[in-house]
Amino acid sequence: MSEQYSDHKRLGHHSGLIPSRTYTYALSEAFFASVPYPYQRFYRSHVRQALSWYNGFVDWFHKGQTGDTYFSTRIAYTVLHKLAKLTVGRKLLFDDDGKASNETIDMFGKKGLDPLHFIELYSKKDNWSSKLKLATEWTYAGGTSALKLDSVSGKLVLEPLRTDEFLFDTDHHGEVVKSSALIYTETDTATRAGGEKGKELYYLFEERKYAENGKPMYRLAIKRGTGHDLGFKDVDFHSADQDFKSCPKHIREKFVRRFPRIMFNEWQELPFDTIGFWIIKATDGVSFAPSLPHGESLLTNCFHILQGYDFFYTALMTDMYLGRGKIIVPQHMQNPQSNMDWDDYGHFRGFDTFLTTMIPYVNPSDQKPLEIQFDLRSEDWKEIRNHLLQLLATNLGVSERTIATYLVPASEKPSNYEISADEDATAAFVEDKRDRLSRVFDEILEEILNFYGFESRVSVKFSKIGLQNQQNLLNNVTLKWQNGLIDHRTALEELYPDKTEDQITKIIELKKKESEYKQEQKEKEVGNDIIKNSEQQMREGSQGLQVERDEKD
Repeated sequence: MSEQYSDHKRLGHHSGLIPSRTYTYALSEAFFASVPYPYQRFYRSHVRQALSWYNGFVDWFHKGQTGDTYFSTRIAYTVLHKLAKLTVGRKLLFDDDGKASNETIDMFGKKGLDPLHFIELYSKKDNWSSKLKLATEWTYAGGTSALKLDSVSGKLVLEPLRTDEFLFDTDHHGEVVKSSALIYTETDTATRAGGEKGKELYYLFEERKYAENGKPMYRLAIKRGTGHDLGFKDVDFHSADQDFKSCPKHIREKFVRRFPRIMFNEWQELPFDTIGFWIIKATDGVSFAPSLPHGESLLTNCFHILQGYDFFYTALMTDMYLGRGKIIVPQHMQNPQSNMDWDDYGHFRGFDTFLTTMIPYVNPSDQKPLEIQFDLRSEDWKEIRNHLLQLLATNLGVSERTIATYLVPASEKPSNYEISADEDATAAFVEDKRDRLSRVFDEILEEILNFYGFESRVSVKFSKIGLQNQQNLLNNVTLKWQNGLIDHRTALEELYPDKTEDQITKIIELKKKESEYKQEQKEKEVGNDIIKNSEQQMREGSQGLQVERDEKD
């Protein structure tokens, strides 16, 4: 045999399957180094690991000490992304509790907008639904995320932040009193010593706090670092400020265009009643560190399952790799013109090609092609996959059906935003998370209404339609209605849980008018029929009299 032959040939080494190409390197190591000392252990051992699984690369696992490499399936991202969509729903709804307001504002090309319609229109213009889904997804991944309000040219903009992009302090009531966040970056191609070119990044570091007089203040400080745009790689939260005038001209121009009328590196007053910075937590606290003001990632209780799933997928790919159909062919039966220098390891030169060369045996009867095909064990792998996903659903507190439709094959398949009848656990999960979100978002709505001079209040509502199967709901309501168990209004309230009392009343009134109109049309048709019948009878009577006269004559 060739001296280059090796019977140990792992995936990713001389193979078309390369696990390292599935990795996403996007962690900000400098951020974790900037975390205050009391929180260092929590951030490094739990937040960092949770975000690594969410991103798709865990350094100590995917490239283990044994030299083996494992595929990254990013199953954590897939599941949390779906849970965030279910939690927020298709779109955000708002309610003024039926309290009419005389306050109006002219904005977005509309005149006389009351608080409710103003907020509904603002939500669409600023894309709040997508931003809240993103913040919810990051909350599930890192345990904590943030929403902050920015005033840009007199208009408020809502921005979500991931837990590795900000730091915060709270008072004894849990209210945020100080925040630090990296919010913007610009890249400059710099020439370093020796003529080597590299990327130099200029960051805007935003700080918010309350002044001694209680007024909310903010500062945009310029920081400088190196790295790339996937996260704030090499910038220190506590590094010295970069003077605005010392930045390259094109960087200064971009900063000014993005943040007009801002005095960089100087404290300025915020146009809010608060610092405009809110924390969203996945849980009320951290189970193993109750004193921390953070939430706990949903992945904390699933690390072992995530390891198992990526190991399972790698083992499955190994079976596929080994099970690829191969054939051993005698040398004299191969094309002598074929070029195999790129991987010519001699006889049985490995499993990367489907054609290998047979050792010349003395017996001529053995000099014939030999087929090789290993068992793929597909049914075994399906069972292992389902078992891992069922464990994942259990630890997340949702139904199996939510994680993957094929785990409950006999159930009816709902849409992406809808929960089927066998997902009661998921419905309870979503209701709990929505309660947390609504408390935070109602505070944001209050701040926005105050900024634009409204005294009335509007609250956020989440669509309940996705929490139940619509076909089952319609069947149940119809059955109760037909058996006289509920009245008309109650039936409509069950069918349209997102409608307000006024909207339900309007539906009833429209249905009543429609019924009255149909009754009028029916009565007209009956009247027309009577007239037609009378005219027909009269014609028939006239014809009968004429026949009698003719007979007498």
